[in-house]
Amino acid sequence: MPRPFKEKKISSKSVATNFRPSFIEAEFLSEVIISKEEIEAVRLGDVEKMRQRAAATAMGISQSTFYRLLNQARGKIGDALVNGKMIRIK
Repeated sequence: MPRPFKEKKISSKSVATNFRPSFIEAEFLSEVIISKEEIEAVRLGDVEKMRQRAAATAMGISQSTFYRLLNQARGKIGDALVNGKMIRIK
């Protein structure tokens, strides 16, 4: 039996939902989907410079879950930047 889904706290809304390279039209781009939870992990960890334990507490999740979300988001962002893909936040 899988573990029950735990609601994650997201305290800020992203201003934008799409980011893309300016030199390619959107219909010709591959896209990377980043969840709101992953963006919140990036905001707390990289923008706000919170330690993992404090950021995990702020989101209401375990430190290991926060670490996993942050690494997933960083990987997706890196893929988009290096390979010229559009980032979509859902």
